[in-house]
Amino acid sequence: METIYFEGLEYKEVRSKTGRIWLDRNYLTQDIAQNVNDIGGASNYWGINKPNGYRLPTMNEWIEEIDTWESSDYIGAYKSVLKLPSLPHNLIDWDDDDSYNNYFGDEGHDPACYWTQSKYNEKYIYCLFLNEVDVDFDNVDKRLVKNARFIKDDAKYNKNHIYLSGCKAGLNEGIVKHLIEYLDEI
Repeated sequence: METIYFEGLEYKEVRSKTGRIWLDRNYLTQDIAQNVNDIGGASNYWGINKPNGYRLPTMNEWIEEIDTWESSDYIGAYKSVLKLPSLPHNLIDWDDDDSYNNYFGDEGHDPACYWTQSKYNEKYIYCLFLNEVDVDFDNVDKRLVKNARFIKDDAKYNKNHIYLSGCKAGLNEGIVKHLIEYLDEI
């Protein structure tokens, strides 16, 4: 596993049960969360600034991670290798007139929200919400500030995933291999 230096901070890579590689903590945080409500582990991500070779996860990648957790809630998220803190988070809430309100979620009330790169439409993207009873996805305005955890943009993993998913779905192995070769060419 590599050490990543970005914006004056040192991150480590961690491998989750899915085999994917993630950064060990949220974007722009000094330390890995020490408990589920660790304010020091919560981040405020706004924009496209990310380490080279990393990206925001898709909604489907989050779903695959959640399936490996001990429980599908904020406790399972923290107990996973990702050590995802749940609360609080900082929001910038844009009003209809493009003015904004800056506030903190109340500990124990607002669920943590993690960005995905999955778009709902041009103005909204999907976020993963972690709370006390479950996890959920909902669309949020892209201008809101949320937690961000980056995943390695790993072409080798993606090819293996396509191969296994295609075969599991009943596609002919030769067709799946041809698809992977085609993806290598583009």
